Amino acid sequence: MSLASSSGAKHVHDEKLEAGSPCDPGSRVWATIVGDVDAANGTFDLAVDGLVDEHDLEDLFPAVAARGLDVSAKARASAQLVREEGKPVDVRAQATLLAASVQPPGSLRADLVDTAEVLWADGRVQLTKPARFRAPDGGVDVVVRGSVGSKDIALDLDGSLALGVAKAFTPQIGNAQGTATTKLAVHGTYASGVTIEGTLTPTPGAVITPRALGAPITFLGGSIGFAPVTEN
Repeated sequence: MSLASSSGAKHVHDEKLEAGSPCDPGSRVWATIVGDVDAANGTFDLAVDGLVDEHDLEDLFPAVAARGLDVSAKARASAQLVREEGKPVDVRAQATLLAASVQPPGSLRADLVDTAEVLWADGRVQLTKPARFRAPDGGVDVVVRGSVGSKDIALDLDGSLALGVAKAFTPQIGNAQGTATTKLAVHGTYASGVTIEGTLTPTPGAVITPRALGAPITFLGGSIGFAPVTEN
């Protein structure tokens, strides 16, 4: 990437940059970068516009890896990277998800249907346009709204969902298999615990193993209601 002098600073010309991720060779970022860099003071103001095609997002985001999720995404993104003297780097980005897949541990893979709009700011990923994910066999079909941070989650889920998602985000579930029709709000911090509120109607034969019980529960019918526990 070439730099040219401009009023004591350096200007990054329009360039095509192909950068491999720490994942397999099929994962790539193609970007055009424009902006000003002051190498003497370690400051910059860069605009980045490009295409991201990443097969293993969990390798880049520890919070995702800690949940045991396999995530891939292809997106058209634009970002602003700013660093002022004596301050940390500020990153703000917006992206259109063109393709994506999510697979909780022990569950079906679900792929993005249509497109979704994503905003990244202050360490949070927010869905500004809801994302619909569906499994190839139709066993999972859910609409997701809300945001996810590195330390917390605030998502609303509506549709047919893989029960393995519960295992990924709450420590109270030791194992889960099957799907359920659901309308849930999932909120809280990973450190202190995630609260699940709403209703869950498992399909017959679905299995959940609560850690407190230590034995699997097989559902034959009916629904489950979730509500936060209030302390007196």
